[in-house]
Amino acid sequence: MSRVNLALRLSVLVTLSIVVSMIAVDWVLGLTDPTDRRPALLLFVGLALSGGLVFAMALDRMVVRPVQATIDQVRRASEDGWTRPIEPVGGPEFQELGGALEVLRSDLVAEREQLEKRVEERTEALRRAESKLAEQARLAAVGQLAAGVAHEVNNPNAVVLSRVGYLLSVADDEGLDPDVIDDLAVIEHQSRRVAKIAGSLLQFGRTSTAGRTEVPIREVLELTRELLSRRADQSGVSLVVEGAEVGLQADRDQLEQVAFNLTQNALEATTEGRVVLRTLPDGFQVEDTGAGVDEDVIARIFDPFFTTRGVGGGTGLGLSVSYGIVSEHGGAIEVDSTPGRGSTFTVRLPA
Repeated sequence: MSRVNLALRLSVLVTLSIVVSMIAVDWVLGLTDPTDRRPALLLFVGLALSGGLVFAMALDRMVVRPVQATIDQVRRASEDGWTRPIEPVGGPEFQELGGALEVLRSDLVAEREQLEKRVEERTEALRRAESKLAEQARLAAVGQLAAGVAHEVNNPNAVVLSRVGYLLSVADDEGLDPDVIDDLAVIEHQSRRVAKIAGSLLQFGRTSTAGRTEVPIREVLELTRELLSRRADQSGVSLVVEGAEVGLQADRDQLEQVAFNLTQNALEATTEGRVVLRTLPDGFQVEDTGAGVDEDVIARIFDPFFTTRGVGGGTGLGLSVSYGIVSEHGGAIEVDSTPGRGSTFTVRLPA
């Protein structure tokens, strides 16, 4: 009804304009005999009304209908979330208008999809940042606790080591029983193990930037290979170093400890196959063909004292200490593992 009303309104306006114009012209001409003008005027009004009706029909078909159809399509597309395409209708001008609206709709949909994608990416990045921040805060607290425990353990353990060392040094002179000497040796061995664990705890809780120089990464990996080559040979595992030499700012002793810990873990997880130490432009990788780990294990793999090995198989501090060292350097350790297909630990350090 609105479309018909619009066409009629426009046609009436045009007709009235024509009639008023002709009456004005007739008045200006000043014809003397009104009776002579009346038939012509009535005929003209009739023709004007007929022309106005024809004009209204043509206007409705050529202009009003395409405009209304385009408006309806835009409304439906808006209600459907701009997923419905806008199809141009009418003459060339309205075809061009409809095409422009369709381009605008397509651009709007594409921009919305890009915006949704960016929102998802930012949300995921925020989630990772919050998770990392919580993890760092937790590890910092654990590091402080570990350092305190290590100091408390070191003091009495040092006394035990010194006394046992003295007893072993005088064991022969005092004629101690061989079984007693063996027991003292066991005590010394276990005390040294306690000292090593306490040292790892101290390392985990330590924050220091002293002694950082440019470290040749491949040289560190070659040293690691030399230290663990015997163990690799005994396990039947090929231990190789790949990649070009790269120099990064770091504490060399700490970086050697990280490489050693990661490689040792890789060898323990690999009964056959190979372990590859590979340099990267911003760090290095330790890749093995071992058993791999599940996702739930990866979530806890850097927790202090967490280990999948049985009693006596390890302290669960190697990866925790390595994580702490890399974090102190402003870097990160990434883990990519598939059960049955091996694991890859990637150490990335800032330039």
